[in-house]
Amino acid sequence: MNTKATLDIATEENEFLFVTITGKGVDNFEEDGKLYKAVQKIDKKDAKVFRQKVLEFWQANKDAEMPEEPKNFKNITWENANGDTCISAETAVSFTDKDTDEVTPVRVGLVDGDLNKLDPDEFKIGKGSVGSVSIRLKCYESGKGKNLSGGVSMFLTAIQLIEYVPYSGGDGTSAFSKKEGATPLKDTGGFKKKDKKVKVEEADEEEAEAPKEKKKKKDKKKKNKTEE
Repeated sequence: MNTKATLDIATEENEFLFVTITGKGVDNFEEDGKLYKAVQKIDKKDAKVFRQKVLEFWQANKDAEMPEEPKNFKNITWENANGDTCISAETAVSFTDKDTDEVTPVRVGLVDGDLNKLDPDEFKIGKGSVGSVSIRLKCYESGKGKNLSGGVSMFLTAIQLIEYVPYSGGDGTSAFSKKEGATPLKDTGGFKKKDKKVKVEEADEEEAEAPKEKKKKKDKKKKNKTEE
């Protein structure tokens, strides 16, 4: 099998459901380490065309005794719980050289519609953004003898961003809507306990009493001086 051959394919322009191409990445549940990942909706017609390209790439690079389809062919595209046809690609956040143990960070390319380069740290892509994904195909083999098989890996290499929706964060507040007539609140760092408020009031009373005590002492001293 030719495991060195690669083929870059760009998906058609469509909505992103999930993208992370900066920071620590997401967990790699199959192996150790972290991944950068992009999940995109894809039209059923476009999915069929993409799957055909993957199949042709596999057949051009597999050994003759291997199956006609890669073992992961059914999962090249899939349907989510909403019935949307989806496609995804991923890549490790870094690669380690087997000979030198040198770790090289991976940077996923990001451009706009005019191919201007964008900084992924500034353009954190949120759900609802629209664009295309550049996916690099590469064959791998598994098993031995009669069980010799393999599949096609789909590596995330770059994203073209056409419509940008900023990532809103993972604190759950994106589920809320703005309330009309609401009174803006200052950031208090959280709710204060009532006993804290009492302590503050008591402290204020002590501070208010302090000048009175000073005045009494001063008046008494002045009176004694006058009598002398």
